[in-house]
Amino acid sequence: MTRVSLSKWSAALGLALFATACGGATDPGQSAGNEVGPRKAVALPDEVKIGATLPLTGSGAAWGASISQAMNLAAKEINANGGVNGKNVKIAFEDHRAEAQQGASAFRKLAEVDGVPIIVTVNSGPVLAQIPIAEATKTLLFDSGTTSPQVRKGGAYVFSNVPKADDEAAEQARYAFEQLKFKKAAILSRQDESGTNFARELKTTFEKLGGDVVFEAAHQPDATDFRPALARLKASGAEVAFIPTYINEAATLLRQSVEMKVDVTWIAYSTVLNSAFIKQLGDASENLTFYASTLGWAPEEPAGPTAKFVQAYQAAYKEAPEFFGANAYDAVYVIVEAMKACDCYDPEGIAQGLLDLKPFAGVTGETAFDDDGMAVKPILWYRIKSDGSLERQK
Repeated sequence: MTRVSLSKWSAALGLALFATACGGATDPGQSAGNEVGPRKAVALPDEVKIGATLPLTGSGAAWGASISQAMNLAAKEINANGGVNGKNVKIAFEDHRAEAQQGASAFRKLAEVDGVPIIVTVNSGPVLAQIPIAEATKTLLFDSGTTSPQVRKGGAYVFSNVPKADDEAAEQARYAFEQLKFKKAAILSRQDESGTNFARELKTTFEKLGGDVVFEAAHQPDATDFRPALARLKASGAEVAFIPTYINEAATLLRQSVEMKVDVTWIAYSTVLNSAFIKQLGDASENLTFYASTLGWAPEEPAGPTAKFVQAYQAAYKEAPEFFGANAYDAVYVIVEAMKACDCYDPEGIAQGLLDLKPFAGVTGETAFDDDGMAVKPILWYRIKSDGSLERQK
């Protein structure tokens, strides 16, 4: 279902009427057939709150910490430069533990209790649970770290500045088959919405190209023993193994693979390009051939917005930033630009500002939104070297 452009809201008597495509609690692509009523313009308050639901505890806590730090850094910089038309920005955080039910509760709290008009969120499970609530509460959901393609069907209250699993997974399959010349692959995925979607697209694309997926396994969130799956992988004849999973699990899996002398090339996705992952991996990196894709994020750039962000983040937190933190940093700036343009605090006005946004030159590349509220960014490649450093691939 294609989003109806919010520019059409200026029709008769200024009513803000548009069709939505938000569905039930488990399928955001199933149309609810609802329409938004007249826009109620809301002036900017003295303190402008932007909501955020993140995995601040649980297996994704390291990831959530880097995202929250980057968002706070953006707010601090924005406030030092005049805020939102003179009003200071504050990020209001809620923990969703990367769990769907907790994500729904966190979103409702921010929308219904705190009254924030837009909420930045990550993780496929929580986001898919939040999409119907965004529609029901008329609150904007800004996805800054969800790979599920279902987000595209979320409706007019949903925006995203991160490409989806089918985009990145298809690119990973092509890179392994065409660039690295591998013909036999394994997939070890996290058993959740994100991992399942990613694994499905990896298998489909790799096999369409002419490759053979010779081994597949899925693990539970927070798994700590991968040895049985690694033993089967070792015997499968796979040359390359894709691991769409989170930081803690990926690091544990790879350390155990070194212990078991599993000789394959590993490919992970953007979540692992994180200093916490490199630290957890430790000396195991010396015995791995390891690549990771990332979405428009080139932290080694010597100048421009990216270099400025990397320097500021390292100065503030004494560690290197990662992609999803950088993406959330951009999200804060993009939302503020939309608020400045409308000089408002209501969801409909902010949505119009986002759709009208000229390409914003951020730290993860340019951001602009199509009529579905989705942004498109290039996919880049890095190799994790034996010393734990990153090497950009051509």
